[in-house]
Amino acid sequence: MKIDHVGVVVPNLEDALKEYAKIGYTDRSEIVEIPHRGIRVVFINSLGLVMGPDIELIQIVKDNIQLAPTHIAFSGFWNEERNYIHTLACKLIQEGKAQWEPIPELNIEVLFFTGPGGECLELVEHASASY
Repeated sequence: MKIDHVGVVVPNLEDALKEYAKIGYTDRSEIVEIPHRGIRVVFINSLGLVMGPDIELIQIVKDNIQLAPTHIAFSGFWNEERNYIHTLACKLIQEGKAQWEPIPELNIEVLFFTGPGGECLELVEHASASY
């Protein structure tokens, strides 16, 4: 399993893109609207200039949407890692702590849950490379 991305809620995507570009995060996906969640997102990375995971910038565009200000998302590439993710997901679902949610706009399914310190964590299942 690896860190897939770190998500950060920002007031404005365009302004945040300019600021993150100043520290080397210049490669980016298209901005994607996710109407059922009331958000817009863009994924950015540094093309190897800065060591670290991709960053998901999230702008809330609908009233009354509550999101954790940050989250860490995990994914797996190889069969044993995917099996581990599915085992963990099944355990969380059986305990009533989480549920897979499809995000068709990004061609992924996500499962949010709370870590041991109250932190927001996410499992990501990529149907195919989406960015």
